[in-house]
Amino acid sequence: MGTSRVTWTGTEIFRGELRAQTCDDWTNELADWGARGGPDWLGTGFTFQGSSPCNEQMSLYCFQVGRSVRVSPVPAPGRLAFVSSGAFLPSSGIAAADALCQSEATTAGRSGVFRAVLATTSASPASRFDLTGPPWVRVDGIRVAPTAAAFFQSATWDSAPNVTPFGDYAEFAIAVGGSSLTQPGAAADTCSDWSSSEGNIAAGRAVGTGPGVFFYELPAFLICGGYVNIACLED
Repeated sequence: MGTSRVTWTGTEIFRGELRAQTCDDWTNELADWGARGGPDWLGTGFTFQGSSPCNEQMSLYCFQVGRSVRVSPVPAPGRLAFVSSGAFLPSSGIAAADALCQSEATTAGRSGVFRAVLATTSASPASRFDLTGPPWVRVDGIRVAPTAAAFFQSATWDSAPNVTPFGDYAEFAIAVGGSSLTQPGAAADTCSDWSSSEGNIAAGRAVGTGPGVFFYELPAFLICGGYVNIACLED
């Protein structure tokens, strides 16, 4: 039995279409590749997070069949967490990122103060928020982490902040500016404290159900001279 944090799935996503990559229907360890999924990912990454040689051991997803139960989830209370629908120009400063979060929350009919989940060279993302308040939840009522502190300190979350304030589900990359929620970022990862259009940005994935995927690209393919999406939290 595999003990990795990835699972065999056999479902590869290529240019938006599903196709099989199954090690000859799971019969041939000498076959080239099998598709794998990531338990720490939401969206398509849950079933396809890459490919691996067929002689590797991995875990499996297991689902019960033959039982149908109607589920009516009760929305969790808490502060709003979302990924921006609009884009932020990194060189415009962290205040502009906060303004984007605030504007989108206001447009969606939410009161309160909202800030971007971004690091600077002198401050961590965690230092920008009140960790003693209620936990953060998405607009669909799903809790991201059990407590506010757990969002910044735990290795895994209950869900991912991958829903816009308007209820759309997103899988795109987001700027984060570092490799930790509790440590400041480096100048090379934060566009020189969000003031330069030169260089790349430390980035992650909105679909991450923990920092391991939320901080996914170091260095990143996101550039300081282009528009990027960001994660936002209510303070």
